[in-house]
Order: sequence, then C-alpha cells, then structure tokens
Amino acid sequence: MRFPGLIGGSYESQAVTGDQEQTWNWYPEKLPGDRTMLLPVPGVEPVSAVYDGVGRGHLSMDGREFGHFGDTVYEIFENGTKQSLGVGGAGANDKATSPVTIDTNGDLGGQLLVVSDEGAWTADLTATTPVTAAVAALTGKSTMGGYIDGYGLCLDADTSTLYISALGDFTTWTTGTDFAQRSLKADPWKALKVVGRYAWLFEEFTTEIWQDTGARFPFAPLANNVIEYGTAAPYSAAVMGAGDVVWLAQNKHGRVCVMRSGGVNPQVISDPALEHQISKYTDISGAIGDSYSWNGHDFYLLNFDTDNVTWCWDLTTGFWHRRGTWNTKTSSFQAWSPRHFVKAFGDVRSLDRMISTPADQVDSGSTTSFVYRLSDSFNVDVNGKPIRRVRRAPLLLSEDKRMFFSALEVLADVGEAQAKETLGTVALTAQTASIAETTLFTVGSEATSYVVEWSFRVTTTTTDYALNGTVWWYVGGTKIGHYLGQVVEGETDFAGSISIRADAGTAVSYTVTYTSTVGTMAYSADLSVYVPGATDPQMMLRTSNDGGRTWGTERMRSAGKTGEYGKRIRWTRLGSGRRRVFEVSVTDPIQWNLTDAYLKASVGQPGDTSA
Repeated sequence: MRFPGLIGGSYESQAVTGDQEQTWNWYPEKLPGDRTMLLPVPGVEPVSAVYDGVGRGHLSMDGREFGHFGDTVYEIFENGTKQSLGVGGAGANDKATSPVTIDTNGDLGGQLLVVSDEGAWTADLTATTPVTAAVAALTGKSTMGGYIDGYGLCLDADTSTLYISALGDFTTWTTGTDFAQRSLKADPWKALKVVGRYAWLFEEFTTEIWQDTGARFPFAPLANNVIEYGTAAPYSAAVMGAGDVVWLAQNKHGRVCVMRSGGVNPQVISDPALEHQISKYTDISGAIGDSYSWNGHDFYLLNFDTDNVTWCWDLTTGFWHRRGTWNTKTSSFQAWSPRHFVKAFGDVRSLDRMISTPADQVDSGSTTSFVYRLSDSFNVDVNGKPIRRVRRAPLLLSEDKRMFFSALEVLADVGEAQAKETLGTVALTAQTASIAETTLFTVGSEATSYVVEWSFRVTTTTTDYALNGTVWWYVGGTKIGHYLGQVVEGETDFAGSISIRADAGTAVSYTVTYTSTVGTMAYSADLSVYVPGATDPQMMLRTSNDGGRTWGTERMRSAGKTGEYGKRIRWTRLGSGRRRVFEVSVTDPIQWNLTDAYLKASVGQPGDTSA
C-alpha cells in the first residue's frame, strides 16, 4: 500500500507519541491529486573571488550587484571578480557579523546607502570607481535603513527615532528637524522594513505601517492600523512573494510566533509544534530572516545561528521544513550557511554566513567567504560540503498493538550517479612545507561541473601532534577556494570538498601548505573528483520502535548506477514494533527527488498473544 507519510514537511510535537516528523534539506511540492513529492534543496557553487569576513548584506539592482563582507562594501561583477568600495562598518570590528541594509536611489540620485548598527555610509555609483564615505550626521544614530519615494530612511533603535535624508540625496540628513519618534504606543521601535511604498516599523509588542503623505515631514502612520504584534527579533523580517512581509513576532501576552501579512491583517503561519521548538532556543532575539524564490516556490528562512537551527516556510505549499549545513566532524546540522539572497545576472546568488568554529573541519579558524549561486546541478553545500538530506516519517500506531513490517520501498529518480575518481596522493614529507600550484586535471571538450575532494592524512604513533593544512583551488589560474583544517592527536585525517564549474580545456589546480608540531611523522594528501560515471549512490534507512527516542542500525540500499533507471530502492524483513518510526537519509551529490513510498505491514499475526 502507499505510505504517503514518508513524504511531507516538519512537525515536531512536544509529545513523542504525537508527531515527530522532520524534513531536512528537502522541500515538499504538491502533485495533482492527493500526492506530494520531496525535492532537494539546491546546492551552491562559488562564483566569486575570496572575501575576508562574514557576508552581512546583499543588493542587486539595475544590472549591478553589491555585497558587504566584514567591514567592507564590494561591487561584484558577473564573472565573480570584485571591486572594493571601501569601509562600510566599524574599522575596529572587521569581523562583524550583524546584518546590514544596502539600498540605492537609482537614477534619481545614483547613490548607494549602507546602514548598520555601526554607522551609515554612502557611495556615488556614477563614479568610475565608487568609494564609500561615512554619513557624519548619522554617527551613533543608526541601526538599519531603507528607501521610499526618493528618501533614504534610517532607524535608530536605541532612541526609537526615524530619520530621513534629503530628497534624492543620501549624503544629506538634517537630523535636528527631519525625524519622527514613536508616539502611538509606549513600546519603542526595534526594526524597519520597507515593503513596496510602505515603511513597517516594528516595536516590541506592536507594529505600525507608515506611508508618504506629502507633508513637510512626508511620512506618517496609517490611521487606526496598529498591529497588536511586535517583533521578537529585529532582523527577522523579510519580504517575499508579491510583497508579503514575514517576521518572528511576539505580543504582550507572551506568544512568540511567525506571522505573515500582505497588509494590515496579519496571520500566524507557525504551528504550535514550531512555536514550542522556538521557545527552547537560547537566543531568539538574534534570529535573522531571509527569503528567495526557486522553481516556483517562495521560501522564508528563519535562522537561529546561536542554536544552529534554520527553519524554512514555503509560501507556495504552506509546509515548514528545516535547512542545515552538515558538519561531518561533529555529525550534526548547523544553521544553513547560504545567506542574503538576490537575483543577479540570471542567477539566484547568496553570501555565506561563514561558520568558523574549531568543530568545523573545513573552515576551522578561517575568515574567508564567497559569493555563491544556487544550482540544481551542484548538490553540495558551501565550501563543497556534502548535503545531508533527512526525512523522518510520522509515528505509526495501531491501538498500540504490535505491527509487523515486511517491506518498504521508496520511489525516487534513480540512475543519476556520479563517479568518484581518485586522482592521486601527494606526499608531504617535511615538518613545514608548501606545494606550488599543480594541475590536478584538465577539463575535456565540454564545460562540466565537478566536485573535487581532498583529505590530509597522518600516519604516526607519535602522541600530542597537530597538522595544520591549507588548500587553495584555482580554475584557469583564478583562485576560487581557500580551505583550512587541522588533524590532532586521536584523528587520522581531515577532509574537504569544493564544487567547480570549468570550461572546456581549463586546468583545475591547487596549492598546499602545511605545518606540523612534530617532525617525525608521515603525511599525505589524497585528491579525487566526482565526474559523470558509474558509482552507486546509497539511501540509508533506520527505524525506531519507541517513537524516535532510540534508533537501530542504518541499512543502505543502492539508488542505481548511471543509467539504471529501473532500480528499486527497497528494504525487507523490517521486524515489528508498536511505535514505529521510519527515517531515510542521503548524502551523495545527485538530484534526490522522492516521489512516493510503499509499505507492506500488518497488525498482529495469528497466535501472537503479545499484540
């Protein structure tokens, strides 16, 4: 019989025997009739040179793209090259991570406006080489900005004050007269979001919508339209779809929820299970909202970076699911790394929130990040990390009687494998050394997408050692990736990977540098690449008989070598249980489309007195 429960979104109830559905890095799409399928969250590939610092803000407008990394604003060109516009954050805090807003006044003023909690900066976009300049009038008076009807907006959340620029000029702000302060309610303004021609001003427990009235100070609140929900996280608001604003809201009665509004009549889109999950997080005020569109779906992303959680709501279907960047060293999900999405040069592009923790084997200690483009053909995460996709089905119960499970089959697109070719081992013989740029392979007659892997390996009986390694990758001589890692006592290697798109005849090359704390060791670096071929991607199944508290051993099944389109993904002899949960997961870099599932099961058996 069909097992539709294997396809769906996330719903994690307080009660284990209620519902513990989880969907990671897949999103549901409704099919005609009553069917639903799971589609994989797209992978990413780098399109830029290396940046120093966290991606904090992103804008694409009129064929130009701008990104904010660390304390610097850059213009990003179609081929991924960059040009610094100068400082756009506090110079003493060059690794700042809080979001910034970036706006332009277009043909009216030809200017860029960057606002953060560290200050405000402008740049003349009509100049051959634009350069940022601080707005002195807004020093100590900024949190986030916006643009409406020719005016720049700047909110100072510390004093609950909204400032406006001169018409068509981001460089001129008369803060002594051209301002408004919160007066309709007592709770202070915490956040600003421009939605169409309206300025949404979020307070702690209420929200106001302001518009241009044409008065001397042009902005005023809409009459009788105070929303009785404020914001629990000032950076959580995002605009999606046809102009809906979605944010993490709260009211004076204590409810924290996710709200969506296309006007003054908002609706709650979070369910009680999600709200319970949010209530357990240590830092909800730091949540960051984001949005993008992909393949007919409009997604709202709610990132709790401190708690390493990303939730995603699909406007198209109404389903929630989780996103996560998989940390292979800790075997756990971290908050999804792609952040700050724009449509630029025909692609959906993102920045990287850049995880830089000792537990992360790829970017341990790194301060570099990239601009990425989303891609259905690159099934890897930032820095080439594998994407782990998980679907946990709802609890199966039948009056708490024993159920016997004969077989489970998952219907998926199969026969789409990629082959992994080992391209060699590089001997690392000295305690401290470097390897000059060396070609790993050259692309053939057609442009092709690759996933390149490497690992640093240590062979020693020595104790108390550490090997620090760095790998740089180049395509056609252009540097595209910088990765750091460390092997310490008790470990044998660290590994990394990168997604590469290369033109015909282009050389893919690398450099290696490393330093060891011990000289009498054997080191090596293994290099390999995924190319179209005949490998055998696997789907893993595990089961729980206590509602998901404990789990059995994973059982793997092939999804078919290249061209094996009739391959069945099927498990048999699945035992019995009263409170059974099925979970499937995958990590191979292919397009995992799950379209249906079938389960052969029965309740009790003749002579079974335990049922």
